Amino acid sequence: MTELPIDEGHIPIEFMEDLRRSCHLFVVEEHVAHGGMGEMIARLLMAMGEAPRRFTHRHALGYPSGLYGSQQFHRRECGLDPDSIAAFLDKP
Repeated sequence: MTELPIDEGHIPIEFMEDLRRSCHLFVVEEHVAHGGMGEMIARLLMAMGEAPRRFTHRHALGYPSGLYGSQQFHRRECGLDPDSIAAFLDKP
């Protein structure tokens, strides 16, 4: 997603078909949970009567270590870097 807010008329049919097949919405975003894309799309899907059975939301955690750094540092610290996402997906 590149544009917010999200409305029903802009959700691709392919996305909805995949969501219905998988019954799992998995959102990764570099924004905190509150007011972010995950929250917005989950609310919209519920309003549409299309809530998935499972919802996984990986989002920014603020500054868990209290340290500041590069975007890459913060992605890793919040578990949003490619290796962390891959490890999360590999869990049973």
